Amino acid sequence: MQNTLLLGAIFLLLAASLYIGIRSKNASTAAAFIGSAKSFGSIPVALSSVAALASGWMIVGMPAVVYSSGNFLTLNCLMAGGFALSYVLIGKKVRALAEVTPVATIGDLIEARYNCKKVRLMSTLVLFLGCFSYLASQIAAGASLLTYLFGWEVFFGAVLMFGVVIVYVAVGGESAGLMSQAFQGLIMFIVGAVVIGIFFWQGGFPGLYQGVMKNPVVTGANGVSSNFGMINFTAYGTASQAQTATWFTLAWVGTVCQPAILTRMYALKDPRELPKLGIQTGITQATVSFFGLTIGYLAVLLVATGQMEPLAKPAFTTWAIGSYLGPVMQVLLYTAAIAAIISSASMYLSIASSVFSHDILKTMGVKLTDERQIRIARICIVLVGVVGILLASFSGETVALLGALGWATFVTIFLPVVAIGMVWKKANARGMGAAAATALIGNIAGLLIVGFSNFKWPLGMPWYMYLIAASTSIGIIVSYLTSKKDEISKPVQEALKM
Repeated sequence: MQNTLLLGAIFLLLAASLYIGIRSKNASTAAAFIGSAKSFGSIPVALSSVAALASGWMIVGMPAVVYSSGNFLTLNCLMAGGFALSYVLIGKKVRALAEVTPVATIGDLIEARYNCKKVRLMSTLVLFLGCFSYLASQIAAGASLLTYLFGWEVFFGAVLMFGVVIVYVAVGGESAGLMSQAFQGLIMFIVGAVVIGIFFWQGGFPGLYQGVMKNPVVTGANGVSSNFGMINFTAYGTASQAQTATWFTLAWVGTVCQPAILTRMYALKDPRELPKLGIQTGITQATVSFFGLTIGYLAVLLVATGQMEPLAKPAFTTWAIGSYLGPVMQVLLYTAAIAAIISSASMYLSIASSVFSHDILKTMGVKLTDERQIRIARICIVLVGVVGILLASFSGETVALLGALGWATFVTIFLPVVAIGMVWKKANARGMGAAAATALIGNIAGLLIVGFSNFKWPLGMPWYMYLIAASTSIGIIVSYLTSKKDEISKPVQEALKM
């Protein structure tokens, strides 16, 4: 009966996403299909941004980290501030560029800023690496969840879940993806509010602290022990200094550099809604972040007070809470987790495909009618989606290596090229071309080093933190030393106020 409810909820979510996606299709122009440029109000844009950015990690990964390593509240709260910072720092300039020049992709944005096809090409190749990494990882996560629940083969689960995503993105383009993400983001927001309420109903923070102080070490009838020290509830829990520095950078600065943020800036219909969008995304992101944190807190509270057995595998924290709260909450939690997974998958599928169907062709000087470009875009969406399913289904190790690129891939390229480039007048094509080349070569090299060696980086920092520092520094230094202004049009100069 319980599996029937879960399966029914999953099919209902997929069916609703498919219906909303197809109904939201916009193929009036190639720019509308590929980038949904200037098409939506602030509320759907805010919900889709949070849904695409949060992914399954926020609802499945974060609770496991909180249960095993302590409080990451300070660092994850910074993500909400990162949304606001992105709109304050570069939102107006990005949106202004979309008013004076056609912008359908991040590649269009970069070429408009630097008037250089080489910078565009290298930047979008890095973008593809990051997007495909996320896409493959999300497909693997979604398929493994279905395998965990129903014992299905990974390939079958991947085709069932992500075949639907491929269909509605291929039919409706980025507009379909954005509206389905908004629906999925709404589910995450509502379920999150319910779970937060349950946490406080169970005793909240006072009950949590009292339980941990009375029972810092809990050994269950299952023979599993959990150790909860009060250090877990300090600002950073048991995280090392290296982990803290990494999380701080990625949560605060990294949020500004995410495609889920950048693409939504030019998807917004009215640029005057940017301040409202900043507030809405901040509130929604804070709620979804606290949702993930609360699942972990609730698990600690229940275990410390003897209401739930200690968890043998912290990775199953979300599923354990769902089982404890009963069939209804289990269905809600699992549905929210799948919504998070497929929302991210649809966005990264759309963006990764646009690199081939739009950016590379435009860099090569290929001119196509809107109808033909949309047809090519649909073919690329299907091909990228199918390759992602095959990779996730039959090459688990490769997916793990791709996942190592993670969130930071985007920071290595968009921190110098977009975040700094939009606000620093001296940033030029030579400097940012060097930054893009560093990011492209560095990400490929980092992937190989992680996959085929046991090299330990200094200070315990992950390799991509060094690459972020290198690409950004090189972009700034080369731009400063060459000090050659790019030949960009007067409308673009006015938009950037250069």
